[in-house]
Amino acid sequence: MSRRQQLLKLTKRGIGVLIGLVLKLEAQLQALRGQIQQLKDQLALTSRNSGKPPSSGGLAKPPRLPSLRQKPDANPENSGAIGDAPCNPCPRPTISSFIR
Repeated sequence: MSRRQQLLKLTKRGIGVLIGLVLKLEAQLQALRGQIQQLKDQLALTSRNSGKPPSSGGLAKPPRLPSLRQKPDANPENSGAIGDAPCNPCPRPTISSFIR
């Protein structure tokens, strides 16, 4: 007997039987939706937000955030210079410059 024939047989018994069946199925559906939500919430938890130690978080590392620092100027003439002036090296001191 197919499911359709079973439902037709129930309709002959009365609408009360069908209403009871619909209410029972709605309650089962609601319970299953609650279980699905619990499982989704459980999957969303990591060791960072679940209160578990980090060792239970598995091997996956959290994604790295990009640096907020600005990249320095790549021009080698400006390295260490104040403003826009290039940095000129100082002359190397000699022994005669110390003896006067």
